[in-house]
Amino acid sequence: MLLSFWDTYWDDNIISENYDANSLLTSDCFDFSADSPGVEMEPYSIANVSDSVYHSNVFTYSNQYFQFLLISMGDSLYGTSAGSYGMVYNNYSDLFDYYVYTYKGYSTTEVQVIKEYTDVRNKAINLIKQGIPVKLGIEGHAVVAYDYDETTDSIYCHFGWGEKTTHVN
Repeated sequence: MLLSFWDTYWDDNIISENYDANSLLTSDCFDFSADSPGVEMEPYSIANVSDSVYHSNVFTYSNQYFQFLLISMGDSLYGTSAGSYGMVYNNYSDLFDYYVYTYKGYSTTEVQVIKEYTDVRNKAINLIKQGIPVKLGIEGHAVVAYDYDETTDSIYCHFGWGEKTTHVN
């Protein structure tokens, strides 16, 4: 989701064009139950299968579905157990760095990743208010924080596990 945001609003080269999806939204209103913007989601028929078939599909379709490309990269870095069930924050962070700096070739001056643990909440809120999504580790799970409600003092995140895990505080 974070890479897709950057691809849409910062640099269209973050994600290759062959992964782009057409928007299905019919209005300018943001639909919080929609899939992450920008990339085509892999079809249910090739994603809802046994682990061995899933990993075969990841390899076969990684040039068509961005999620599969990232899982394939994660599998290369961490082994096949991580890809289909998600990753802990440290692995997610390492994969993100690998994709941005090694695979895409951005420099640390072009893309800065703040990895401090001091005053994380306020830093995240300030970035979100500027329209910049933030990747966070919550109890070991990697999420993208992208909305803040000042009235309730709530940060809203996308947990990446389906429509019921989008816009969760």
